[in-house]
Amino acid sequence: MGERGFMKRVIVLIVLMLWISMPGSLGLADREGMNREHILLMNRKYNSARLIFAGDLMMHMPTVNSVLYQEGGDFSRIFQPVTSYLRGADFSLVNLETTLTRGGDYSGYPRFRSPVALARGIKDSFFDGVVTANNHAYDDRDEGVVATLDALEEAGLVHTGTFRSPEESEPLMIRINRVSLGITNMTYGINGMGPVDRTAVNLISEDLLRRDHETMVSRGSDVEVVFFHWGSEYQFEPDSTQRHLQAVAREIGYDLIIGSHPHVVQPVLVEEESLTVYSLGNFVSNQRDGFKDLGMMVDVTLEKTPDGIVFRNVDLIPTWVNQRDAGVYNYRVIALRGDLRAHEFIDEGEMDHIEKLLTKFRSLMP
Repeated sequence: MGERGFMKRVIVLIVLMLWISMPGSLGLADREGMNREHILLMNRKYNSARLIFAGDLMMHMPTVNSVLYQEGGDFSRIFQPVTSYLRGADFSLVNLETTLTRGGDYSGYPRFRSPVALARGIKDSFFDGVVTANNHAYDDRDEGVVATLDALEEAGLVHTGTFRSPEESEPLMIRINRVSLGITNMTYGINGMGPVDRTAVNLISEDLLRRDHETMVSRGSDVEVVFFHWGSEYQFEPDSTQRHLQAVAREIGYDLIIGSHPHVVQPVLVEEESLTVYSLGNFVSNQRDGFKDLGMMVDVTLEKTPDGIVFRNVDLIPTWVNQRDAGVYNYRVIALRGDLRAHEFIDEGEMDHIEKLLTKFRSLMP
């Protein structure tokens, strides 16, 4: 051993002896207390789950073309400004309000057909799953349902809401640490495109709500989630049907009630044992006026305790769909947090509009 190594060992030994001999050094009881605290913290960690929910992911043709012809076909670029949020979640979910196709015959409203590359872009942005039951789920009929599910699975995304056959229709079960989640998804309708032939699209009914909840519980769920596609478009308050279904879902026992379809943000109801988000608004779309470019991500941390589920944190994150950069279509989802004037995708001339969005958002939140 060299002289330097010998001196290092001597110094470490002296420091250790001094620390042990100090009056305030940890005794056995103190160390046991620290161990108990450590165990409690670890139990809380492994009995917790952090979830993020995002709203309507729509693909109007200006958005599709901007990605295909200006972004090299990489749809993940749209979500790049919010991936830091998604990366931190245990499980993140978005409403996919388009069908996917390999044929190249893409279209926007009223019958959405988007490139299968969108599925990879969603996955590469740290989303874990999608819900697919919405009024555009059957835009490309059975072929579109199957092609969409194939693309999602190839990308590694879990899903629920539409199925290859009625026999496959069942809630999605997810395990995060020691927390088991059941998720069901259903829609008010499919724009008159039915009746569905060979595949299946979950339509809202109280029977389905009860049946899926029973299935989740029988499979050991700790948390039950329903993602409704419901409500009146462009209305900032939930309608009577939404309020009725929310009450039914709570009576059945759902812990998280998440909504989409109005294309604008609606209020959030935080209760001791449940969370209701009536509408997340648009996550990605080409809609601009009437606050339709405003959405939100809901970031929820919940913990399983002996007394049931406890909501440790609920963070409501306003988002904005940036449409143009330097006069060119360049879609980006931006969290309206922090120093927005310094944001690379926000021009000074857009700040007045963003302030109006934030004022509207605050007026709707608890």
